[in-house]
Amino acid sequence: MKTLSLRSAWRTLPLLLMALLPLQSGWALGPAPSPQPDYCELSGAVYVVQTAAFADYRVFVYDVEGLADMVIFKENAEFLAQAPGHWFFTDVQAFADFTIYLEQTESFADFGIAFTPFSTAAGCTRQ
Repeated sequence: MKTLSLRSAWRTLPLLLMALLPLQSGWALGPAPSPQPDYCELSGAVYVVQTAAFADYRVFVYDVEGLADMVIFKENAEFLAQAPGHWFFTDVQAFADFTIYLEQTESFADFGIAFTPFSTAAGCTRQ
């Protein structure tokens, strides 16, 4: 019968530990993604990013309000952007409540928006 020497046992220990690591709860799957809020509830300060990977939402801008999923009213101050569809566009990403990327292709967007000059028309158009 062959016995393991201390030196060979130490060589196999890292392999054994690496084999057991995926069994640690949640490590193999990674952290659970936090669910994004429904886009119909979005309000507040928004920052437009230049890269889609850094955005919370990818949106497509329609010219016609009837095609959009959400109608947006641009507020002049952040404290006025409290209702869904009322957005304040900020130049500083740290001050934003969420970020968007303006998609050029409609099929890549999470949802579509259109802008309105009337604050009462802002909101979600989905039934």
